[in-house]
Amino acid sequence: MLQHKSSIPSEGSSLAISIIVINAVFLTLSAIALGLRVWSRSLMKLSLCFNDYAALLTWPFAAGVAADSIDIFHGGLEETEQSLNSESPGQSPSLLKGFLIADFLWIIANTLIKLSILHLFTRIFTKPEFRRLVFAVMALVISLMIGVLLILLLICRPFAKFWHPTLRGTCGNTITAILVISIINMCIDIIMISLPLPFLLWLRIPLKQKLGLIIIFGLGTVICIVSILRIVTAARFNSNDHITSIANIHIWTTLEPFLAIINACIPVILPALKRITGLGNQKPSQNGHINSFLRLRAERGNTSNVNWFEDSFPLTDIDVMENDIDVTSMPISMLHNAEALSSKIKVGSTPVVDARKDWTVVSST
Repeated sequence: MLQHKSSIPSEGSSLAISIIVINAVFLTLSAIALGLRVWSRSLMKLSLCFNDYAALLTWPFAAGVAADSIDIFHGGLEETEQSLNSESPGQSPSLLKGFLIADFLWIIANTLIKLSILHLFTRIFTKPEFRRLVFAVMALVISLMIGVLLILLLICRPFAKFWHPTLRGTCGNTITAILVISIINMCIDIIMISLPLPFLLWLRIPLKQKLGLIIIFGLGTVICIVSILRIVTAARFNSNDHITSIANIHIWTTLEPFLAIINACIPVILPALKRITGLGNQKPSQNGHINSFLRLRAERGNTSNVNWFEDSFPLTDIDVMENDIDVTSMPISMLHNAEALSSKIKVGSTPVVDARKDWTVVSST
């Protein structure tokens, strides 16, 4: 008698398909974001720096996490569970090694992209107190990486017991380790989101542009939400259906570094987006706007410092009011042609600056 096999995928198969689709989509989106980042640097005739290299180096590690996750779950959760329970030589250890490798790749990717974002902060906000705070957070990020690597290496004694559960020895509680690591990681994410906000609030620019900058730098909130979801998923770990629980944890684990890459690229890809949309061919406005790449150093009590932003964060069409920069009394030595000889500065009866492309504008303080 023939048995009819249902074409409706099981819950486990659907979750496995979700893992594959999510990884494929965000693997592609993060690669596009990195491509736009490099192209933007090229358009601005700027060489790559540490935050660019760190972001680029994050991608292969994040892609490794995604590939490992797809390899583990591509046959469906039922097949994964059967492989783990299989007595075939090497089948179960291979899957458990895959889990371990994914953890190593994740913490490296997570560390690199955080260092990239923090280094970008130091190039935008140059106040010494702020830079020292950023360096302290960098040290915290590196410390977390070292701690996670030690946990992964020492959680099972001997080390091989992680993928050979039948070996004599002991293993710590991996779910508790995931919870602790995720909570610390989330706290660091919250600190990173909070770092630039006070400086952005002090900027003397139109409210619309200020809100736009706050939104751009606040996109890391999405990463915090992912971290929270991973914590909740780990806290609800079901030992009776551990494969499903592990699969759900893997979804958030692989998603985080890809979202972080995209988030790290958004502040610096405007030149490429303008070239694609054709907006970059529009002539600069004639109402005293700066249509260039500037760095605004917002300092309490003195928010008028405007410098060339060599790290390519586009603060475009920023009104320069009379109270912000007094160009009539500015020494000519403080206006330097940075790269293009064709750049011009127009000074009318009202002290405004129209920096066409690549001028360095420095306040006299």
